[in-house]
Amino acid sequence: YTEKVSHEIQTPLAIISAKADELLQSENLKKTELEQLEIIMNTTARLAKINQALILLTKIDNRFYTNEELIPLLKLINEKLNFFKDLIAEKKIEVKLDIDSSYNLQMNSYLADTLFLNLIKNAIMHNIVNGKIIIKLSSSSLSILNTGPALNIEGDIFKRFVRSENKDSLGIGLSIVKKICSYYLIPVSYNYNNSHEFIMNLEDGK
Repeated sequence: YTEKVSHEIQTPLAIISAKADELLQSENLKKTELEQLEIIMNTTARLAKINQALILLTKIDNRFYTNEELIPLLKLINEKLNFFKDLIAEKKIEVKLDIDSSYNLQMNSYLADTLFLNLIKNAIMHNIVNGKIIIKLSSSSLSILNTGPALNIEGDIFKRFVRSENKDSLGIGLSIVKKICSYYLIPVSYNYNNSHEFIMNLEDGK
């Protein structure tokens, strides 16, 4: 039901976005009108992202992603770091990797991409200028650590729509991380001790 509703929402969101874009092309728009249109487009884009995330969560619940393959962990992480290379360079973040190149994950490739895209994006967004990201595989425990101040968050950080002061955050990325890890029976935890650290016990999963 949730997936059907989310798909139905996509169409009106696309129409709103298209009509707002058409209005932006109009001549003689006042500054205030342009500002209002920008708010409409940004809000619509945000709603579309939330909608897509909800569809993904529903598909995971319904075990839609059954195809699995062996995925080289180091290659996967490097791909995600390369995806964010401009943002990493802009914040002058130092990245350190300590991962056995022969280690593989047995996962659905789309879910693996989504999992590490969210974790690495989180490590960048909540980092500081001239900060660090340290990703280390010890035995079968994977640690993703990043520098940054403590977050003003109450309750479970993995809970849906829980987010920090970061206005760009949808508050759903870590909920997706938790859902994917639970799908593969991988315990995942978070702690803060002058740095943010997410730990996944891959040994317990696949």
